[in-house]
Parts: sequence; structure tokens; C-alpha cells
Amino acid sequence: MNSSDKNLAGSLQLFLEHASFIRQNQIVFSDINWHLQPDEQWAIYGPVGAGKTTFLSALAGQLPLRSGKFELQVRSAENASFQVIDRSAYRSQTALVTFQQQNSFFNYSRAFYQQRYQSLESELAIPTVNDLLTAAASHCSPAELEQITDLLQLKDLLPFELIKLSNGQTRKLQIARALLQKPKLLILDNPFTGLDVESRQHLKEIINELIQQGTQVLLASNQPDLPEKISRVLWLEDFKMKSQYSRAEFYEVLRKKEPAQPLKETSLDSGDLIKMPKPGKDFQIAVQMNKVRVQYQQNVILDNITWTVRKGEKWALVGPNGSGKTTLLSLIYADNPQAFANKIVLFDHRKGSGESIWDIKKRIGFVSPELHLYFRQPLTGNEVAATGFTDTLTRPRQLTDVQSQLIQEHFSFFNRLDLLNKPFLQLSAGEQRLVLLIRSLVKNPDLIIWDEPFQGLSPEYTEMATDLLSIYCDNGTTLILVSHYDHEIPDFVPNYLYLEQGRIKRMINS
Repeated sequence: MNSSDKNLAGSLQLFLEHASFIRQNQIVFSDINWHLQPDEQWAIYGPVGAGKTTFLSALAGQLPLRSGKFELQVRSAENASFQVIDRSAYRSQTALVTFQQQNSFFNYSRAFYQQRYQSLESELAIPTVNDLLTAAASHCSPAELEQITDLLQLKDLLPFELIKLSNGQTRKLQIARALLQKPKLLILDNPFTGLDVESRQHLKEIINELIQQGTQVLLASNQPDLPEKISRVLWLEDFKMKSQYSRAEFYEVLRKKEPAQPLKETSLDSGDLIKMPKPGKDFQIAVQMNKVRVQYQQNVILDNITWTVRKGEKWALVGPNGSGKTTLLSLIYADNPQAFANKIVLFDHRKGSGESIWDIKKRIGFVSPELHLYFRQPLTGNEVAATGFTDTLTRPRQLTDVQSQLIQEHFSFFNRLDLLNKPFLQLSAGEQRLVLLIRSLVKNPDLIIWDEPFQGLSPEYTEMATDLLSIYCDNGTTLILVSHYDHEIPDFVPNYLYLEQGRIKRMINS
């Protein structure tokens, strides 16, 4: 990635003229006109459900063209003429990195969530980071592979199994694999999702460097903080093109825009939403860890963690990517075998004293950045939310009238009753996140664990989700919330545990 090895600038352009695309025999975009010119770098902006991810899939050649013109042209040198390429070759010229792409790393449909911390059955062979990058580097020299590994800060992770990576680490791996394809057009779907502040800034610098070298970049985001070399913005709403702006025009429009208003005023209160009894016996200590240590081979992931979460307390768990947050949560929620080698108390009982993983799971409402990847069956939004009552990943048994009504009222809280009967796998990343947040709450858990819960959500939906969470927290529910963004941690969370390199850096217990 040396700037002295500059790639050919502006080697690709793309035309959409009255183009309509279909997905599963349904039109998703109709009569689209758009031109990606050489040297242009675009951001696709819009709210949750605007169609950003679907639009990127269409541009990457993954959706059938029903009518109109969709043409990709490339040139071999900066002063050469552009040549039209066949649609079958589109994927060789573009590389798409999406939030859903992790599913291709591992067959999630054959595993349950806590298996990421177990020794899986032999037939579930899980590749390492090194395996994945080596397989993707067929057109790269060893030096180029090493350069990209260094650029994305992946060298220390090479021996790690993919399923044991944190969310932020997985995002970097996805981008590294895409760069190894040497694409002319790099397409990134919400690339900053799951990255801490430092990693986010580092990735912006990487994107700017790639653009400087001649790779054209197209990225989608529902946040306005864009890399400085993004020059154009396409604003989507409801699967339609709302506007096209220069970078300066886009920020001027945002500056003049009225502050975001709540998506709806809700008359629902705790009595409407919290109808299920608490799932377990009363307790005083939700979580207690005493000098916990987790080590994989020579890598110490957590070291000397002593922490107590009492009933009703609200905690924020914070730290940079790779600091150990995901592993720490796995000791509580998932069946991480190293939990049984440490002194850990859950709901007043020493872990491993006779309770099953399901006895623990039924008391916890959980959402994580990768949880959506485990739902690979053809379920509706309603059915996925209903699995929150049973802590399973498959179609639930018959619901009671109270449970069915409760699910509907939670969707109504977000003014998204339309998601109830839509296939979960066809929802946008933000819409899937809303469903999974609802799933984590419907059983009225003793402990809520929200691990980066607002990924993919617009500020309006983040505010509504926080309001919903506060209703449950006002009911005496214990909370552990993980976020890389200070503004996402609600005011009703007064306690903080800061992790850095697997150790407690600081603790605030008010």
C-alpha cells in the first residue's frame, strides 16, 4: 500500500439508466438514473431501511436487472479508452464488504451462539485468520499480503479462529480480504460499524490512502461522518433516490436541517410492555468475578478481572477493539468453558454448581453485533422476536395470546408493525437490529446484556431504543451495556468498567 506504487487513477465508471432491479421476484429499485464517473468517490446515505445495502448489492452485480441499462466500463491505463465489460465479470472488478458477509466465514446455521467458545465437533472445521487471508491472496505476492495485514493491524490475530474474533476485528478482516482481490471499485457497507474511535479514524485514513492510490470507493452509511476524500453523496429514502450532492452541499444540507424529531410519540408505558414475570428466583448478585483469567495458548485475553454487578445496577462496559469485552461477556452469557476454571458467580450461584446453560440464558436478555448471523432459517420478524421467550434460534412453539400481544406492542413502540411479517433475512441490518433488541426484552429478563446494540441504527431509532431500555431499567432490571460511543451510553447508566489489553484500566461504581 505504498503511495509510490500508485494504481491507475479513475479506471472504472458505471452507468444506470432507467434501471430496475429485482430481488426474489420483487422490484426493489425502479427507474434509477445514476452515473459513477472516474475519480469520483461516493457515499450512499439514508435512514434505516432506505435501501442502502440493497443498492450496493445491485451495483456489485448481485441482483438481477429487470429493465433499463446497467453498464460497467473499465480501462487499462489512465489515457486509454473505456471498454464495456460483460456483467458476468462485474465481480472481478468490484469487491463488496457487507455487514452480513460474516456468514460466509463460518456456517453459523450449524452452530449455536455459545459454540464460538467451545471445541466444536470435528466436522465444524473453523478456519483461522491466516487461513482466510492466504486463500484470498491468490493474486497477491507474500509481500503484498504482509503489507495489507500490517495496514489492517491483523498480524497478531493470524492464528485466531474466525469465530473467536471481536466484531471490530472481524470488520478489519473483511476489508483486508476485499483488498486482496485488488478491486477497481471497493464497495463498503457501513464500514465503521463495530470500530472504536481510534480504529474508526485509522480506517478513514486507510480509505483515504486507497483513494489516493487510485482505488475508487463507494460506501454506505447512516452517519454523516465520512472520510475526507469522499467527494459525492447519494441520499436514499424508501428505496428511492432523494438527492445527489457534492460533499460541501451535503454538509450544508445537514447544517440547515432541523434537529431530528422522535419517529413517533408513544403512549405505551411499562404496564403495556412489561407483562411477563421475572424468569428466575430473587437474587442479590447478578455477576461476580474474582481474579478471572482467560488465556488461549500463549495469548492472555483477560487478566485479574475482579468485578461485581449487583441486582438493579446499570453498567457500561467500554474499551477499544480487542480489549477483552466480548470474551468477558462470554463468561456470563455463553458457555465459555474457561468460565468453569474461574471464580464466577451468576445470580447468587457459583457458575458450574449444577445449573445448565439454559437455566442461565432464560434470565438474560442478550443482543450482540453478530447475533443476526445465527438466524439462517426462513423466519419472519415476529418469529425471530418470539425466540426471545425460548432462547432458541428456530421457529418457536405456539405463543400465548399475551406473548403475541406483547411482541406486537414492542414493534408498535418503534412504529414498525410492518416488520412483523417480513422475512428476517430480507430486512436491512438496522431493521434486523430492531427485531433483535425486541427479542432481548420480551421475556422481561433479570439481566439485560446489550453488546453494541445500536449498530446500524439511525439517531432517531437509537433514541427510541434507549427510551425502551429505560422502561425496563426503571423496573429494577440489571443492565450491562457495551458501546464505543460515549453519546450512546444513557444518563441512567452511572457505573463504568474500562478494559484495556485484557485488564481493568479503571472502574467507576457510584
